[in-house]
Amino acid sequence: MITKGADIFGCDLVAKKLGEKSRWIQVSVIGARSAKVKQVLIFPWTLEYEQVELWLRVKGNKNFRKFMLMKDGYGELEFVEYVGRDMSTDNNEIKN
Repeated sequence: MITKGADIFGCDLVAKKLGEKSRWIQVSVIGARSAKVKQVLIFPWTLEYEQVELWLRVKGNKNFRKFMLMKDGYGELEFVEYVGRDMSTDNNEIKN
């Protein structure tokens, strides 16, 4: 599901596939990172069942830096940059 104009739990995209965690994705630009992190972290996430991602577009090109919500060594939630599934803005598809 893709929302336009109204986020769901602070996210723009929600993906669900049988047998996998629900994916909650907030998409924005790199300059808005701190505001988007705050927007998403106000909700209670259960990482056992959900995967929360922040995709930030790098200014001037079609690439995204991707961050996944994880627990740090103290059990606090934080976004950690990762390399994983890539999104191509040319084909509008997520590659596994």
